[in-house]
Amino acid sequence: MVEVVYEVETVVDGLSVRIGEFYENDGITGMERKDWKISGVGKFSKRVRIPKSHYADISAVHPNSEGWKLRIRDRAGKLLMGHDAVTLYHGPPSYYAVRIECEVK
Repeated sequence: MVEVVYEVETVVDGLSVRIGEFYENDGITGMERKDWKISGVGKFSKRVRIPKSHYADISAVHPNSEGWKLRIRDRAGKLLMGHDAVTLYHGPPSYYAVRIECEVK
């Protein structure tokens, strides 16, 4: 298992964030996407443990702003994956979204 850090930096409230988390239940293992509740503005981080060769992933959606960034870091703070731009998806309804992922090594 490897510890990774999901990071959100936002200047807007109302961001919906989902992250990949490892689960183990009655001998069954896998990755599951879960909601990560954040509120307000600022920098938020969450540490999770993921098996090697699995993928860490984080995504976010906002209805009307691209004022946020997502990152995946290793436990020492080294950037593993980030994004350059937030994509506007034309609706109805229109929204801004990003999803990034990287293999855990």
